[in-house]
Amino acid sequence: MTNGQVELSGDTGAGPGALPRARVLRPIVSKAVLLPTGPALMVALMQLMGRDDLSARELLEVTVAWKSLIEFCTAAQLSAVGDLDRQLNATSAGVVGTSKGVAKGALTDSELRTVRRTADELAPALRIAPRAASAMVALVRRTEDLPTAMDALAEGRMDLTQLRILDGTVRGLPLAATRALEDAAVRWAPGRTAAQFRADVTAEAMRVDPEHAVRAVARGTEERDVQLRPSPLPGCRRLIADMPLVDATACWLALNGTARAVRRAGGARTMPQLRADHLVAVLTGQSASGPAAVPTADELSRHAQVHVFVAADTLTGESELAGHLPGVGPVDPGTARELAVGASWRRLVADSSTGALVHADSTVLSPRPPPPDGVTPAGMTPDGVTPDGVTPAGSARLVDHRLALLHALPMTPTRLDHGTTRYSAPPPLRLHVLTRDAGCIGPACHHPPSAPQLDHTTNYGEQDVHGLVGTTGHQNLGAVCDRVHDAKTHGGWELTQPTPGRFLWTSPTGRSYARPARALIHGWTDLPTPPTRNDRPPAPG
Repeated sequence: MTNGQVELSGDTGAGPGALPRARVLRPIVSKAVLLPTGPALMVALMQLMGRDDLSARELLEVTVAWKSLIEFCTAAQLSAVGDLDRQLNATSAGVVGTSKGVAKGALTDSELRTVRRTADELAPALRIAPRAASAMVALVRRTEDLPTAMDALAEGRMDLTQLRILDGTVRGLPLAATRALEDAAVRWAPGRTAAQFRADVTAEAMRVDPEHAVRAVARGTEERDVQLRPSPLPGCRRLIADMPLVDATACWLALNGTARAVRRAGGARTMPQLRADHLVAVLTGQSASGPAAVPTADELSRHAQVHVFVAADTLTGESELAGHLPGVGPVDPGTARELAVGASWRRLVADSSTGALVHADSTVLSPRPPPPDGVTPAGMTPDGVTPDGVTPAGSARLVDHRLALLHALPMTPTRLDHGTTRYSAPPPLRLHVLTRDAGCIGPACHHPPSAPQLDHTTNYGEQDVHGLVGTTGHQNLGAVCDRVHDAKTHGGWELTQPTPGRFLWTSPTGRSYARPARALIHGWTDLPTPPTRNDRPPAPG
């Protein structure tokens, strides 16, 4: 099936109970788009081109089928580049035909010469820059070690962006870990956007080889930088920053929150303009594009709150399960433990088998304040390590007085359904739903809502097609961003929630997209046993 995710069915549009015109999908189209990706599919699609009787749904399915053909052609082009590379460098024995040097990210001088020999032929012929041609040749050599992924690309089940993400993630991984990650990536590719795919593949790499993940994060953060680049916008330059994951997320939240606060106060500037103006104001103390008061430290701190999900056993060092930054991606265990030292904690209890949220505490556990200057805190060890902190031996264990509280505090149940007694969700219910969904529930959205809002799946007080009334309860609420909310309210998108946290979207053309309930932390359900002892609640902390 070329679309990988959607079962194609439809109606001729005639007779009683016929589908709306936009949703009509006739056999002549469904049979064509379900052909295996390749020449036969191309011929079938070409025969449909130019017809003026195709419905919106049929045109959508044709568009999806063309995308699979694009990937088929991309795979064929990369195969041709590989053949060209081997022929041009046939005398360079031991250099071409292996991708090990390239895969490690370090080219020898002889490997670099052979890459450039092929790239110098490709660049003018393909009308691309020599550096881009060299990157293409290097990618072709490395993907010789990813045969399953290359097959998926040829069959239209993976796109080039996803292949590049996988290629960058497996560099330096042992062969067994590479094979495991490749198999998982191929399974996920048809149902993931690039951002969702990157987050899952990165988290899986941390799971299958935690030590490699630690080394990769260390290498990446060592290369942090800010660069000034050309911009496609006249009169502008582009400021690009590569920063550690949590720091970058905090900066984005601070800019976005500050801009939103100013936007609410009125004015003509858009959110993108306000973010840019406030960045200039924070860095320089002024902005030539309009008034932008420099936010105070307290204001920035309030807007820059970053939420990270971490398993309790990761904190204690009994597990190396990565943390999770909602809407962004995984956080390696060592970084998660370091962040936990000075962060406030909220206990989250997850289902031991699925990892889905069961309960979110309303109580926040704050870190111990640092001792005054010149005061030695009670319990300080001779080497200066206080009771709360990460042990120095590889940052493998967190010592914190709050760990005992995670398991000792009583769990007060949260009322998760208020029926039709109130429209707005009270704070405990709101916290539960936003934590459970961990981002916008839209079919192609991945980020946390900039201004989190809850949407009633079935309109409050109204009946759905089964006669059920829309209530203010966790089974009828979902977190959405402004764009997704507008699509559902005014754009003709339909939404159901078969079970709490599991959503099914239907587009105006009748295509359906499932958004399954998610584990709070990637890899939770893959563990042979829950990452907690029997005397502990299965709680990400």
